[in-house]
Amino acid sequence: LQWTRMLGFKYVHIWVEPPKLGDEYIFFARSDQQRKPMKREKLREWYKAMLDKAKAKEVVESYGVMHEHFNHLKSIAEIPLFHGDQWEITVPSLLGLDAEDYDKLPENRKLLRLDSKDVVQKAQQEMLHLKRHFLVVVLKDPDGAPQKDEDPIISTDLTDSRQTFLYQCQMCHWQFNTLRHAQYSTMMILNHIHNKPAYCLEDCKRGRVEDGSFMIGCDLCDNWYHGDCVGISKAEANMMEEFKCPRCRESQPAVDDDICNAFTSSR
Repeated sequence: LQWTRMLGFKYVHIWVEPPKLGDEYIFFARSDQQRKPMKREKLREWYKAMLDKAKAKEVVESYGVMHEHFNHLKSIAEIPLFHGDQWEITVPSLLGLDAEDYDKLPENRKLLRLDSKDVVQKAQQEMLHLKRHFLVVVLKDPDGAPQKDEDPIISTDLTDSRQTFLYQCQMCHWQFNTLRHAQYSTMMILNHIHNKPAYCLEDCKRGRVEDGSFMIGCDLCDNWYHGDCVGISKAEANMMEEFKCPRCRESQPAVDDDICNAFTSSR
């Protein structure tokens, strides 16, 4: 929370949602008799204890339920949506949509306005109904200008999806139920993330990893490069017969000169 505050963020939204039985990676190694799902109130009290400590250290200014924070809501566009969050499903439903149909609406479908009084009232009623499910944290303003995070963003298949991370932890027996297990598991996760083939250029914008974005392979050295790092779109790549990466283009003239010199000498 302190680092988040120093970066200039003002709010933190916490979904108090205990993991379902079999869906968590902290206590799954225990016996079936001990694998009881955590109660929501227990998790909520843990969050509150953590936030109280943050308030004592002057990192957090205040925190409370979502309904209180959005008491003067004027439009549901003010509600932040996070992937996999409850409100990602709730907001479309308030507009008369299914979450799956949000991107493929028929042109003649009429939607409710985001600032409609009826929609806003339903949103506030839903917040009141889910008041034990969400916490909104207000961070104190940073001391001085917000800092800039100099670490590159590293996107990997392991950490980009909660379900993928959960599956990998269970398959590899990466446990977090004791300090020793947590230290070992963290070490293995970092090893998995960092010790992978380095793709693209040295100054790659994506941390030199395969992150699901469009990549193009060099026909000479067989290395792979992110399209936006070498300035080539997917459409442009489909029209190309051959692609030479910047490294090979730099070294190719020297190779061609050597071949010409050898051919001249043989003559």
